[in-house]
Amino acid sequence: MTIKAAFASILVLALSLASAGPSQADPAPAKADKAASAPAKPPAPSTAAPGGPAGETTLTGELTCAKCGLHESTSCQNVLLVKDLGGKTVKYYLARNDIAEDSHEKVCGGSAHATVTGRISEAGNKKIITPSAVKVD
Repeated sequence: MTIKAAFASILVLALSLASAGPSQADPAPAKADKAASAPAKPPAPSTAAPGGPAGETTLTGELTCAKCGLHESTSCQNVLLVKDLGGKTVKYYLARNDIAEDSHEKVCGGSAHATVTGRISEAGNKKIITPSAVKVD
């Protein structure tokens, strides 16, 4: 057997074991397994904090309006500006819901320091956060 064929056999075995998931005898995967299943890149916001409901992230930054503060839209919408680990500003557009609308008057035409908790998704090239809580400082 050549080295190439041996490597291919090992790779196939490893992939089949990985797709099988944890066995009943091993309810908690080892730390190495967690590292292998972790996302390839770290989360963008440096201010992401655990502790919210499952699947939610807490971000802190400057809350402003896409129309009146950023002049990039024809309609008002809250946008949270967050600095990532590299110092680059990342825009998180707040999905329109009652929680986002309750804080809009405080930032329309300006900005304010704010903390937003919610679920993050993407639509096109935009990051969207559906807020479950907004605290404007």
